[in-house]
Amino acid sequence: MTPSPTIQPATVAFDPIVLRGDLHENLTDEQFFAFCQDNPTLRIERLPDHTITIVPPCLPDASFQSGEVFGQLRDWNKRTRAGKPYESSAGFTLPDTAIRSPDVAWISNDLRARLTPEQLKSFWQVAPDFIAEVQSSSDSLPALHEKMRAWIGNGVRLAFLISPTTETAWVYRADGTVTETQGFDAQLSGEDVLPGFTLELAELRG
Repeated sequence: MTPSPTIQPATVAFDPIVLRGDLHENLTDEQFFAFCQDNPTLRIERLPDHTITIVPPCLPDASFQSGEVFGQLRDWNKRTRAGKPYESSAGFTLPDTAIRSPDVAWISNDLRARLTPEQLKSFWQVAPDFIAEVQSSSDSLPALHEKMRAWIGNGVRLAFLISPTTETAWVYRADGTVTETQGFDAQLSGEDVLPGFTLELAELRG
């Protein structure tokens, strides 16, 4: 009897895939949007130089943690009706031409009302009032800090960066200040951007 072939376990890479070159960097906004729609299971972003980064689906723990942040924000917004929260599948075209998808975003009613029909085409041409990023296994912390500075530089008023593995969180503000919080027994305040909102970090422990 012929022995059955040995099947090696699959290896899944969690590092982002980076696409460079004329073919990708010369995509129009419409072509990039179509590319994203054709690959709905991937998280695809475009950098200011039009380099494209692709991140595969995240591990369940990371999905739970970003979902918890979104859930707490959604619950607050249901009480206040102050705007609308968005999860990680929402893409935004920023002033520097990057197209990014934060783990969690929020846009106030006032900002939404000021958007023109042209800005609402494809990925909305707006920087959210608030965003949050939760570090996953595919994320480099230095790269995430650079990304947070880019969010603020493009007009985001308040941003949370959360590292569940080290139980550390950073709050970035429009005035350039950054506050670090150690330990998930703490809360993060929505300050004057999300009045009355507090993020209970302990809930991210699962």
